[in-house]
Amino acid sequence: MKNILQENYPLRSLSTFLIGGTAKYFAHSRDLQEVFDLMNWAKSENLAVHVLGRGSDILFADGLIEALFIKYENQELAALGEGRYRVASALPLNYLLMRLARDGWEDAHSLIGIPGTVGGAVWANAGAYGQEFADIVESVKVIFLDEPELQIKDLKKEECFFQYRDSIFKHRPALVFETIVRCQNKTTDQEALMKKMVEILKSRHCKQPLNYPNAGSIFKNVSVTDEIQQLLGTNFPHNKIPAAWLIEQVGLKGFRIGDAQFSEKHANFIVNLGQAKANDVLDLLALAKQKVEDHFKMKLEEELIYIK
Repeated sequence: MKNILQENYPLRSLSTFLIGGTAKYFAHSRDLQEVFDLMNWAKSENLAVHVLGRGSDILFADGLIEALFIKYENQELAALGEGRYRVASALPLNYLLMRLARDGWEDAHSLIGIPGTVGGAVWANAGAYGQEFADIVESVKVIFLDEPELQIKDLKKEECFFQYRDSIFKHRPALVFETIVRCQNKTTDQEALMKKMVEILKSRHCKQPLNYPNAGSIFKNVSVTDEIQQLLGTNFPHNKIPAAWLIEQVGLKGFRIGDAQFSEKHANFIVNLGQAKANDVLDLLALAKQKVEDHFKMKLEEELIYIK
């Protein structure tokens, strides 16, 4: 087991942000038993464990982090029939979405283009354009790392406590290693479905700063009532005001600290212009939260996860 452990591993290489210091230990494996043994070893050493996917929504601290970082790399996908699929957590989300579309299912097509893995989509309840990954979750196999004895649990959808960009897995350290998804809405026009997905991808590429390292959307959109929207003179769908709009309204679009910048293309993205540090990003987050609260009396909540 220990022969797959790497010490003093550069964390920036594990994040799409390309920011971060050093992991005390790092390991990757597609063998669940091997990962299970590693987690038990870490528990015996009183080491924190962080399970990683693609690292598309994570900010690592700049210094040494005394923890074990694990990437579980199983990418298996099996069709079970009647719209059900067994999906390993390391499978890229977009691969799954394209498979569902090719099979004629349109339950989650709007999520196309969201970076990361299926495990990450479960963990964060990824969503876009009114659809959420929770819409297609039937059950999740997970190992919670905060229990006295590590064991595999099979959670039904309602036990995952999915909410807007949230789930139980954001509040308890865990390895989500397998998900059963179930689709129910089959299209009669597969060509039109694929065209929709292509248009969504084009829109993402036009609106998002994909030419710089980033961690995706930094803040959650803010849920409001119709009355508040009317007071603000806005008309955003699903009663959610985009965080990008709020950040732009308080004058922070394009604002920069060090090499971290609120993107000039999309204000809810922070981009790494080259040598950004974690503290630069944290300072931008704090500034945006303060300005939005002062101006709009609304609280911004991070989608970005900070690991220190």
